[in-house]
Amino acid sequence: MYTKKKASAKATNSAKKSASSIITDIRVYPVEGDKESNLLAMVSVTFCDLFVVTGLKIIDGKKGLFVSMPSIKTREGKYKDSAFPVTKEFRKVLSDSILNAFDALQEDCKNEDESEDD
Repeated sequence: MYTKKKASAKATNSAKKSASSIITDIRVYPVEGDKESNLLAMVSVTFCDLFVVTGLKIIDGKKGLFVSMPSIKTREGKYKDSAFPVTKEFRKVLSDSILNAFDALQEDCKNEDESEDD
């Protein structure tokens, strides 16, 4: 299933407002299959309509949903983020925007399922 969702972070101050305007597109690709897996979706994010980062993941963790950054495996067998926000503030804006897009997708799918049942 493919969906294209626009970021919809609500900004409360000018720093957040400018940070959220950097994100111009969020695409969420739900992962179907293994019920045992905590991976819910793969995500790609476009910044300023100029640069795309793929390989972000929405994970269902012990404390709820979170966004995992793209990573590479090191020679020691550990994983290290290959792309990441520089500030805590932008990490929060990015994560919130991605999770909002995922929630909107889930709601759309739920509404489609209900309309098919009618």
